Amino acid sequence: MNKQDDKQERVIPKLRFPEFQTTLGWDTFKLNDVSTRILDKVGDKKLMPISITAGVGIVSQEEKFGKNISGKQYKNYLILNKGDFVYNKGNSKKYPQGAIYYLDKWEKVAAPNVFLCFRLKSDQVHGFYQGYFDNNAHGVQLQKYITSGARSDGLLNISADTFFNLSFAIPDPKEQQKIADCLSSIDELINLREQKLTALKQHKKGLMQQLFPSHNDLQASKQASKQASKQANKQIVYPKLRFPQFKDCKGWEVVELMNIGYFVKEKIEVLNLNPEDYISTENLLSDYGGVTISNKLPTTEKVTAFQKNDILISNIRPYLKKVWVADKDGGASNDIIVIRAKSNINTSFLSSVIKNDDFINYMMKGAKGLKMPRGDLGLISIFPVAVPSDPKEQKAIADCLSSLDKLISEENEQIGRLKDHKKGLMQQLFPIFRNQYE
Repeated sequence: MNKQDDKQERVIPKLRFPEFQTTLGWDTFKLNDVSTRILDKVGDKKLMPISITAGVGIVSQEEKFGKNISGKQYKNYLILNKGDFVYNKGNSKKYPQGAIYYLDKWEKVAAPNVFLCFRLKSDQVHGFYQGYFDNNAHGVQLQKYITSGARSDGLLNISADTFFNLSFAIPDPKEQQKIADCLSSIDELINLREQKLTALKQHKKGLMQQLFPSHNDLQASKQASKQASKQANKQIVYPKLRFPQFKDCKGWEVVELMNIGYFVKEKIEVLNLNPEDYISTENLLSDYGGVTISNKLPTTEKVTAFQKNDILISNIRPYLKKVWVADKDGGASNDIIVIRAKSNINTSFLSSVIKNDDFINYMMKGAKGLKMPRGDLGLISIFPVAVPSDPKEQKAIADCLSSLDKLISEENEQIGRLKDHKKGLMQQLFPIFRNQYE
């Protein structure tokens, strides 16, 4: 590879491994010095079409979109071999200037020709460059070219010439490999933690399917009760799994959600709130992930008042599973449903009923709207719930699931710390000379 023509001083990163501290600094090269653009089209070859998911990497179109979306354009897709890189010009919150990943899962795939694809020269180390791209070294340089925003198709106005003229300070292959190995070891730790987190979530999901009668079970039981006795006023069911001390207790009564939870309608004036006490659909996290602090208050005069231990549910796009048990008092936007457990109901038990795929699927079945489906409050209020009459049984179930939630939360925190460590390390290992591009 040839050093780029314009004279520049060698670059020395803030952090360097001991064996390289006395060696020369890194020379600066353009991307087209260290790689070759891929232009070979698929044609009639049958290869798996791929896409990119920011923060994840290269995925199949089936995984991302639920189907193959290549259509007639497939013949123009590019042939991507294992180790080749792809730049997706679509912007995202994580990578507003587009994301770059290399193919490591498959030997050969088909990449949309709107992507810019390239192959490193043989002496270059893939993991080193991926570290650069994860650190958004390309985004810093591309920022000035996208001030006009995205095109009508959602892609950024980045030409191939601009992209391949990106500059990077690059050490010799031995130092590249050392950095790549370091980052790979952290990725392995993160991957192991994420596998453990997935296993915990699957265990909790399976346990809940045993501890709580499913919606289908309740419907079947309802029909059976009607056939057995037209005069029956109560529907009684038994969960598949029960704690030993409650095995001989009577069954659970099926009631509507509004019988065990109060749908809060009280309002609070926005002027009495701080941003950290305001909850909207934007700062409720997906997959029951909790909340982030809001950076602003709404322009409306009043919002729904909630109290500590109330259950907040986003009523927009229920499939995102945005549910949170409040740990403080505050105010919630009108797109948030606020439910408060009634006096005979354990709050944690009720939150477990709501943080459940059965409830989310029920919300989605009654939701209206295609782009932004919204749950039907009337239907939600009559969601059937099986409830043990003994508060001790409610508490036992709640305590069991809470202990799993604690383990899941701790694992999430560990993953977050590892990712923060990796991010901080990359900022030290990779120089990004911003002044040159701003």
